[in-house]
Amino acid sequence: MKTILIVLFFSAVLATPSSGSCTPPSGLIDDQFSRHQMNTFHEVQGNIMSPYCPGRLLKDCPSSAARELKLSIKERILQGEDAETIIQSLLEDFGNEMRASPKGEGVGLLAWLAPAAFLLLGFGGLLLWVKGQSESPPSR
Repeated sequence: MKTILIVLFFSAVLATPSSGSCTPPSGLIDDQFSRHQMNTFHEVQGNIMSPYCPGRLLKDCPSSAARELKLSIKERILQGEDAETIIQSLLEDFGNEMRASPKGEGVGLLAWLAPAAFLLLGFGGLLLWVKGQSESPPSR
């Protein structure tokens, strides 16, 4: 019983939002966004990897540096920049490895085509194996 009370207490403490949060209120800029601007913001942060959280998209990175970058992206959108311009600028600043998905040209094209080629090869091999199994005489 005592263990249950302790677990409930810590659950309540951890679930209570802290008033001393250091994150800026998201509504400060979001309230000024039109639907198109919000879509642009989601497009940018969904197509860029975070330079601060390895292996995560910018939209999924919880670091304070990522919040600052998101805030600067929001300000650029309010100034009228489009998603492609912002993405190209971020790629120039942080490097091409920030791209969430490879380009459809050069080596990036290989990254798009290789999985399909391996899938087709595997399916073809499976078909040949099944055909060979059905043609072989049953052993006694």
